[in-house]
Amino acid sequence: MISKLYEVTRPLTTFIASSDPSRPTVVLVLNALPPYQAHFQKRLAEDLPEVRLVVVITHRDRERDWQAEAAQGVEYIDLSDGDPIPARARGHFSVREWRRGSKLIAVLRRLAPAAVIVGGYYDIARIRLLRWCPQAGISTYIWADSNLRGERGRAPHSIWRKRTFIRTITRPLAGCFACGSLGRAFWKFYGVPRSKVFTCPYTPDYGEIEQITPGEVSATRERYDLSESRRWLVYSGRLVSVKRVDLLIDAFASIAAERPDWSLAVAGDGELRDELQARVPQHLAERVRWLGFVNKQHEVSSIYRAADVLVLPSDYEPWALVVNEALAAGLAVVATNVVGAAQELVRDGVNGRKTPPGDAAALADALRDVTDAANIDRYKAASAAVLADWRRDFDPVDGVRRALRAAGVLPEVQTGAGPDSALQ
Repeated sequence: MISKLYEVTRPLTTFIASSDPSRPTVVLVLNALPPYQAHFQKRLAEDLPEVRLVVVITHRDRERDWQAEAAQGVEYIDLSDGDPIPARARGHFSVREWRRGSKLIAVLRRLAPAAVIVGGYYDIARIRLLRWCPQAGISTYIWADSNLRGERGRAPHSIWRKRTFIRTITRPLAGCFACGSLGRAFWKFYGVPRSKVFTCPYTPDYGEIEQITPGEVSATRERYDLSESRRWLVYSGRLVSVKRVDLLIDAFASIAAERPDWSLAVAGDGELRDELQARVPQHLAERVRWLGFVNKQHEVSSIYRAADVLVLPSDYEPWALVVNEALAAGLAVVATNVVGAAQELVRDGVNGRKTPPGDAAALADALRDVTDAANIDRYKAASAAVLADWRRDFDPVDGVRRALRAAGVLPEVQTGAGPDSALQ
């Protein structure tokens, strides 16, 4: 439960500005606190001790009852009032969200931060914050996982409106954080100067995934009936239309006779679960496991370690942290080419395959390829090197550090070498 995550639950009037002028306050505004965010905050606190980190949570994710631990050395403020993330667009502009914006501004007045990183720009509370902070002299950033391929099919007039909005809202900001190359392309497309875009990808706790023991994997296999005698495709995510789990079921059904030693595990829940379960051909029902929503990250990691291939057939996926997690667990990956993380971490024909969205035949061909006995172990073995290469170049804490230095919140380090613009 998110209520277990907050170390600080005292009245807002007790929050004050930092008493140490050499240790600036940085505020991170988030809509919820999933495990990867708690880990990121832990890393920020450990790797940027010169910063006082305050995390403000604005909503609660009632669809996913995450279990996570708050990071030591981080102050947490809960402004959610128990409210879920609005399910519909009009909810983002409600009177309640306007008032939440007033609370956010009141908190920031007391904290007097040097920098504020705002997760998203989709509700009136955040829009108010993004306008107020620069006016108050605060270095302000947007952190979003948007990627350019999510804009395909958008009408020209819609693009014009969105570009006008983004240019207006970002002009006074110190910068925008992107998760990867498609995210950087998104900001560029909508008019944000390259010099103001910094890379700060979503990343999991890789150490936790790597430290899963064989005994824990065996226990997970037993708990979810994932037989060690079989090889496993796994899907991990919500069961909603944009994820296209229907295509995965159809593709699996089309290759099942050719791959009698392979089964499918579906980890997640959502409005389409009954419909998707009914879609599985009766003769394959025993080869598909429905695991439900798994709210403990340690258990999710064990499921990955029990599997062989992650499949993500989404029509749109801004980032998809499950790709990072799968590579860390040594899986091959099949994903559509609109998935932000797949653009960075799936090398077609090396550690997996990328397919066009909505193409059932292409997905089936990709599954047929990766499940071939001559290919699967090679694909899986390649994932470690692909992930290591990417992590070496794109570390989220480095991205935050670069952004804070560029704004003068942190001092520049004089090394005699110029900044590596490739990481921005």
